Amino acid sequence: MAKLNHQDVRQRRRAVRHLFELNDPEALVGFEKLLQDPDPWFREKALEAVEKWAASKDLSLIERLSNSNEDSRRLLAARIAHRAGKAGQQILIRLTSDSEPKIRLASWKARISLDEKSISEALENDDRAVRRAAAERILGLGEWKPEVIIQLLSDNSPAVRNIAIRIIEQRDSVSEEEIIHTLNDLINNSSGELKARIAGILLVSSPNQVNDWIGDSDTAFVNQFSKILRDIDWTLIEQCRNLDLCLFSGNVNYDELINILDVVLIINMILGTEDLTLCESDINQDSILNVQDIIILINLILEQ
Repeated sequence: MAKLNHQDVRQRRRAVRHLFELNDPEALVGFEKLLQDPDPWFREKALEAVEKWAASKDLSLIERLSNSNEDSRRLLAARIAHRAGKAGQQILIRLTSDSEPKIRLASWKARISLDEKSISEALENDDRAVRRAAAERILGLGEWKPEVIIQLLSDNSPAVRNIAIRIIEQRDSVSEEEIIHTLNDLINNSSGELKARIAGILLVSSPNQVNDWIGDSDTAFVNQFSKILRDIDWTLIEQCRNLDLCLFSGNVNYDELINILDVVLIINMILGTEDLTLCESDINQDSILNVQDIIILINLILEQ
C-alpha cells in the first residue's frame, strides 16, 4: 500500500491494480488520499475503491462525499449511504433534495429500499421518475393497499400507471370496487396494449363487455386483447359460461389451436364448400370473409 505514494507513476498504477486484485477492504484507507490526487486516473480509481469497499465504519468518508461539489461524488454517496445504517438514512434524506435529478433519484431509490414507510412520501414527489421508482418498489414487495393502487392508477405518468397494472396482474382477480371503478375510467382513456391489459383484468367483473371490446375501432387494442382472450380459462369466470362470445380469433374449428386446419376451413368457406361462419373466421371484423382474413391468420400462426 506504501507504493500508492511512490514518485514513479508507473509504480503507483501497478500498486492500484494489485490492491484491486487482492480485494482487501482494508486498502480503502490508502485510496482515500487518492481522492485529492491531481491525476484524474487515480481519483477515478479511488472512487471505485470507495464504492467497492466502503462500509458502516466509513461514515465520515460517505459524509464528505455527500457534501462534495462534484456531482459524481454525491451520486456515489447516494449509492452507498445505505451501508451506514440509520446515519446513512439521514444522508439519503438530505440528498433527496439535491439540485441534480439523478442524485435525487438515486437517493430516493436507496431510501425506499431501506424504509418502506418512505414509499408514501415518494409517491407524492413532483418528479415522476421518483414516483415510478416507488411504484416499482411496491411491485417488488408484492403487497399493497387498494388506496395505493388507486393513487398509482390516477398518476399523470403513463409509466407509473403501467406499473400499477403490472401490480394488479400479479393477482388472479380484483374484487375491490374502487379499483374496478378506477380501471373502468382508465380504460376509456387508454389504447393499444395497456387498454388490452386493463380489459383482461376487468373480464371477471365485466364479462358482458367482451363483444364491445373485440369490436373496438382500435385495432392495436383488439389484436392484443385477442391474445389475452386465448390464454383465459373461461370456466373460471362464472358469468361467462352462458355468454355467446365471438372472439374473431381465427380458431375456426374451436379446437383451442390456431393452425393450418383453420386456414383450410376459411379457404373452404370462401370457396363455398363449408358453411360460412364469420364469428371466428372474420378476423379483421369487416363482415367480409376474404383473402385478407387468410393473410392475418397465417401471420398469427407464424407469430406463435
